[in-house]
Amino acid sequence: MHPNTAKLLKLNNKRLLFIRAFVPFFVWIAFMLVLLSMPASSFGHPMNFWKGIHIDKWVHAVLFMVLSILLARGIMHYYKKNARTVHYVILSIGVGILFGSATEIMQELFFNSRNGSFYDFLANVMGTFLGIIFICSIFGKNFEKAHTKSGKIFVL
Repeated sequence: MHPNTAKLLKLNNKRLLFIRAFVPFFVWIAFMLVLLSMPASSFGHPMNFWKGIHIDKWVHAVLFMVLSILLARGIMHYYKKNARTVHYVILSIGVGILFGSATEIMQELFFNSRNGSFYDFLANVMGTFLGIIFICSIFGKNFEKAHTKSGKIFVL
């Protein structure tokens, strides 16, 4: 086989691995953007849980929890042995905070039927941290060992 062909195959395999690793994350972002741009009235009257915490805040937390889990899963799947716990924790927290603030700013500035809320932003951050806690409780600091022993990585 020609050396350039081998390099091309390796590059294509790396692209396929990236797509497999991160497509669920990007699909979830698209789903979240659709949900977070819809008018709040389309979801019905908000219910209160625990004295004033609307179900809306729990929805924000769950959306961002899944987001951080999918991002951490993508990082673990794509980088395998080269990723460390600190990589997916810091990146997931950073993306969660940035995306959470971006969605609230977009709701305030661009969507007439939605308002940005600091409390929604806090729910977004809380969900991000819950996702990280979930991932760390499953894999801990040594997720690489779990991956190499089983031959598979956490798949949702």
